[in-house]
Amino acid sequence: MQAIKDAGYTSVQTSPINQVIVDDGGNKSLKNWYYQYQPILHTIGHYQLGTEEEFKEMNRVADQYSIKIIVDAVLNHTTSDYNQISQEIKSIPNWTHGNKEIKNWNDRYDVTQNALLGLYDLNTKNPQIQQYLLKFLKTAVADGADSFRYDTAKHIELPGEYGSNFWNVILNNGSEFQYGEVLQDSISHEADYSKLMSVSASNYGNQIRNDLKDRCAAAGNLMNYLTQQILLLGLNLTILMPMMIFVLVGQ
Repeated sequence: MQAIKDAGYTSVQTSPINQVIVDDGGNKSLKNWYYQYQPILHTIGHYQLGTEEEFKEMNRVADQYSIKIIVDAVLNHTTSDYNQISQEIKSIPNWTHGNKEIKNWNDRYDVTQNALLGLYDLNTKNPQIQQYLLKFLKTAVADGADSFRYDTAKHIELPGEYGSNFWNVILNNGSEFQYGEVLQDSISHEADYSKLMSVSASNYGNQIRNDLKDRCAAAGNLMNYLTQQILLLGLNLTILMPMMIFVLVGQ
């Protein structure tokens, strides 16, 4: 933590802390980092990162150096391996939308109510699922987490879509700062998500990368693009500033 503070950083984002899958051969290699994005149970600690007690200790030390801990939270789905999903999840009535894969990426219903890459999609409209996930987030805050990043946030319906109030419930978890991964496209509704929380400015990040690649990253070009996004999306600068910081530093 001392080295992180000395480098000028004020926050650290962890990988997902939920329980994760093990492959068919029992392989627990850290090379399989993507297993962390396939939850089997939303309790804290797994074999790749450490125990809940170690998570608490990390948060305690981070506080000593005034470093905030952001937890990457995977709330949209579980794993594609049904047998590894905890019975605690499967015992919740109507817990999943199933694993029918998204076919039409231009259809909001398909994108939010069907499965990403065959990963069993949690029924985020279900109040019992909401409370199950909220308990996980509140436990993380009680253990010392300061903030959350919501993985695949655009795959979870907005308030009022299909009768859901998921975000209204979930965001009331006691954390200091929250942002969602909303990769921008024709149906991402990032302006609506930004009314709930900060969001990742994927198009702006792409613009920066392309300009750097083409050696034309003039400040004027980037600010012109930013201004266009403000006008196009109806966003205000107080929302876009954390997005700018994320794409400049975090990607």
